[in-house]
This record gives sequence, structure tokens and C-alpha cells, in this order.
Amino acid sequence: MKKNPTEMSDDEVRNILLAKIARAWPGYLDNPKIARAVELGSNADLRKHLAMAEILRDTPRAEPSEWVEPSPRIPADEAAMMRRVLTTRTGNELAPHRYVLARDECDWYVGPSWVPFNLWRECEYSGYGHLVQECARKLLETAGAEALWGAIAKQYVRPDRVSTSLAVVCADALESWRQMPRDTPSEYKVARDELARRADQLALELERFFLPRDPDKHEWPGLLDFRQLMTEQELDDFDRAIRFATFQINNRAREAADVRRRDWEEYNDIGSSARKLGYQPHDLYTPARIDAFNVYELLIPDHTRPELPYGGVPTLPQMLRRIAGKFREDGQVPPLSRPNFANAERNFFTRFLCKYFWTSFGDVSPAVVRDIVSMFYSQGIRENDVSQILGGVKRDHPLPIHPEDSHLK
Repeated sequence: MKKNPTEMSDDEVRNILLAKIARAWPGYLDNPKIARAVELGSNADLRKHLAMAEILRDTPRAEPSEWVEPSPRIPADEAAMMRRVLTTRTGNELAPHRYVLARDECDWYVGPSWVPFNLWRECEYSGYGHLVQECARKLLETAGAEALWGAIAKQYVRPDRVSTSLAVVCADALESWRQMPRDTPSEYKVARDELARRADQLALELERFFLPRDPDKHEWPGLLDFRQLMTEQELDDFDRAIRFATFQINNRAREAADVRRRDWEEYNDIGSSARKLGYQPHDLYTPARIDAFNVYELLIPDHTRPELPYGGVPTLPQMLRRIAGKFREDGQVPPLSRPNFANAERNFFTRFLCKYFWTSFGDVSPAVVRDIVSMFYSQGIRENDVSQILGGVKRDHPLPIHPEDSHLK
């Protein structure tokens, strides 16, 4: 007579699950990592492995396609980003100074033979928005484009890293200019100092507001922490996320020690032994709650114990005072020295490009930057002017002594 599942022991259930996994997907034993995960998994983990094994068994094998599409269940904004990543070509498999070409990557491509695939993709699909698409078309269709991309390939060992990002950089530069305040340096400093003053004042008002309302007998000013701006639902979600993170850490440690993983129900409960002794969940802390306390100690300052070496996330008044300091620092470095200068926008765009090439590759060709700028601004720019702007960029953004990306040059 067949046993009722509720009458089976954990070991009996485990053996049944292992047998079903082996029948549905015998090939899992060929993968040591998966085989080990199954071996150490809890019964809850085994049920997940069984569900995956049955999906693999019942899914017909499909030939790989030219384009890998994200699941339709993924939110649209995340899918757009994932689609971009999936369709990016690095060119690492090619000889140095060569692109993955659109003609080689896509059978349906019709166009010039020299076009880098990543650039063409930005023209065809607005994965990063219409402004990026417009910039990509300028970089592809403007007179001199073929020569520009040829020069980029000569300059950089892996030019596809430029073909992947240059249209985005140009779009960022254009959008940054649109959002940039047109203040003179003195006007900019005055505005930033006023924001700093308001931030300081708000910090003081928060302390005055909260101090008499602090339910704690230890009256320290400025105890308003970030949790007090969260809804009850957000606090519950936050707490559960912390416990789930410690649950994963706990099980990784158990795996490393060759100990069986815990079920979530086991980790988040006081345990059967405590229940047999008559304890209820509100009487004892669960393993999940004990571990969560350790995380909260890192996040929330304990103002009753100022001797502790770490005080957690700064309170909101403390953050506001730090923000005020940032405003004052920023006021010393106005983004535009001559906002009313006839070529202010062009020079801003040039500086943006120089910073991109310098911080990304540690190597800037003034001639390449000149040619890109000339595609976006009819007045163009001289190579000597680019070199002068580049000098300021190098001064303001020094590279590490041993830049990690030196191999990209």
C-alpha cells in the first residue's frame, strides 16, 4: 500500500525526489557542480531541481538563432538593456584593430561593407532611446564616417569597444548640455552656496522636529534614520530581503562545510525541538532573526552606545550636512567658464569626448575627436583646440600609475 506523503519521513521524500530527478534528467550527473548542488540540497531545493529537470525534459531542442531575445516575462526596461547586452559584439576573437562587421554578422544586412556591427545596431534599434539612435546615424551616415571608423580602428586594439559606446557618449554629452545651467562661475557659486545653506537649515529643522518626539529616553539630537521615511510595506519587504540574504549566505557556508542546506521554513522558524518544549514563535528568536540583527547593527546607528566602532548609516541630518558640503565643493568648480561664449556648447561636447577616451582607454587622438565634433557642429574644431581642451581633461582626471585598462591601448 502506497504511503501518504504526509506520513513519509524527510529521508523517504528525499529519495523519491532524487529518483524523479534522475529519471527526468540523467545528464545532470555529468555536471559536477550541479550534481553537488543536488547532493547537498534540502528537500525544498530538490523540488526546484525536479521542476527544472522536467522543464528541460519537456522542452524541444531549438537551433540557435541569430538574435537572443530576453524572456517576455522580463519588464520592458530591463529587457531593453538585456537585449543590448545580448547583441553587443566585443570583437575579442578577431585580430587586433578590427571590427565585427555588420555584413558578416547579419545575412540580411544591406549597406557599406566597412560598417561596424555595433554601430549599425544602434542605428536600426533604439534600445537606448531615440537620441542615441540619432547620434549613431550621424556617426554612420555623415561624410567622412568611413575614414573616422578606420582611424579609430588604427588607434585602438579593440575598436569594437568604441563602436559599442560612442553613440551613447555623444548622446549623453548633448543631453548634459541641455540640462546644464548657463550660469557664470560667480552665479554658479552663489546658487550652490544657497543650496548648501538650505541643506544645513533643513538638517537643523529635522533635529528640532524629531528631538521631542523621540520615544527613546536617551535624548540624542538628529536620530532621524532612513527607516522612518519608509512605509510599513517597505519595512516588511526590507526585513524579508535581509533575512533572505542571510539565508543564502548561511547556506553557502553550509555547502562549503559539506553540510546539508537548510530549508527556508527551517531557517525562519524556532525549530521542532523548541516547539516540543512548548515554546511559541514569539518566545524565541529564529536563526533568520538572529542573523538579521547583525545586519541591522551595520545599518542603524545605536545612539545609546556611541563607543561602538561602527555607527551604521548616517542619520538624515548628518547626510544633509554632508550634502551641503558637496554643494560648497561643487561651487568651486563651475561646469562652464564662459557660458555665453559662441562655441561654449561645442567645447563642452569636445571636453566630454576627450574625457571618455582618456578615462576609458588612457589614449586620445585629437584628430579623431576633431572629426567626431565636426559631424555634430557645423563650425567644426581645429586639432590644436582639441589638444588644449585635452590638456585640461588630463589635469582634472589623472590616471592611476598602473591603469587597469592599459592593455586596451
